[in-house]
Amino acid sequence: MAGLLTAFLLSRDPHTQYSEKIFESGKSVSLDIASISIPDGPQTPTDRIDIPMREFAGEYYKNLKAMYDFIAIRYHLQTFFFEFAKVLSKGAGASGGIDSSYFIHASNHHQMPPPRPSARSTAAFLVDVFYLPACYTWFSFCCFFLPPRMTSAGVCDTVDEYLKRSRLSEHFITYFLLQHYPVSNGIKAVQDKPVRGIPYELSATGSAVKSQSNGVKISWRYTDGTKSGVSREAIFDRVILAVSPDIVGRLFEPLKDAMAQIPTSLVESVIYNDRTTISTVNAKKGHLKSSAQFIYLRTSIEDTHRTESIQVQQSGAIVTTCHFSPIKPTLIIRSSRFTRVLQTPESRQLVNAIFKETHDYPKLTNEKRKSKWRNGDGNGCVISAMRVADAFGVGVPWRNHDSHVCK
Repeated sequence: MAGLLTAFLLSRDPHTQYSEKIFESGKSVSLDIASISIPDGPQTPTDRIDIPMREFAGEYYKNLKAMYDFIAIRYHLQTFFFEFAKVLSKGAGASGGIDSSYFIHASNHHQMPPPRPSARSTAAFLVDVFYLPACYTWFSFCCFFLPPRMTSAGVCDTVDEYLKRSRLSEHFITYFLLQHYPVSNGIKAVQDKPVRGIPYELSATGSAVKSQSNGVKISWRYTDGTKSGVSREAIFDRVILAVSPDIVGRLFEPLKDAMAQIPTSLVESVIYNDRTTISTVNAKKGHLKSSAQFIYLRTSIEDTHRTESIQVQQSGAIVTTCHFSPIKPTLIIRSSRFTRVLQTPESRQLVNAIFKETHDYPKLTNEKRKSKWRNGDGNGCVISAMRVADAFGVGVPWRNHDSHVCK
């Protein structure tokens, strides 16, 4: 999304300083490339499943919500039940293994009291009902009054170091500390509007980006269609790399060593119809009074701590992210892998140093800077595009746009 929004903002420059072109390595624009439509019944519309999950919390991602409102993207309120479960059997996630469901959280507390897992005793459930608010209250207090430590070199606490200083319960950290809106017509509706009117090349995999006296040379190779195998190159005034750090290092030689120090993780999301992975849940549906979607968070502490997310879609299809439970290959509808950047104090310091050496980017005037903690808008695709626009002297139209919920 960062690349698309950057191109969108530059294309709206009233001074028409820039002419943009997008290069995509895939066969279609990448924001929606892994999503899929599944029939929800013979007389009902299809269920658009976005991969990765695109739901967002309105108060957490205010810039994203303002951008959606500005380009007239319809979204709606979606409630969830989050079920937390421990994997107890030897060989986590093995077929027929035993899960211990210990809590169900209703998003935005849309059902109070929260549903009780059928296998959880009333006494244990009541303990959790009081224990969790106490832990979250203490954690919230720490976020406001216990700032992260900062060294003279500008390196702050890691999340692990901060949680240890906060003296939060290890049980709470391991099993719990891990209002939502989905786009009504899927993320494709978001993709189509920013890219409209901007030329782009598909199946064009970049091979090198080099600075020259007359601009920046980008080289690419076509990987599909009639041009498959053909290499091309062109000179641009500026090149924006909206890709993961490992790809940046491969394309742009001066940043190769620096990008190798930024950790990344390959995350897999699988769409499938194997309901045996959530067989423990069906018995509990009678306790629920809502049509909210289910998200199951299964945690295994064997060898290393792992948590997989399982989301049941309206059509009955299941989406699992970071799965360790076995899935029958014949029941897999689609599998996609994504590179995720893992931010550390060291990698943040490295990125800040890179930008300080090249440009003095202006600070965003509308961003709150009262504390050292930032919400979701402090990092991410939308804010990245806004910062590029600021650096290029282009206004951000939704910055002063009145936000409202489009239903």
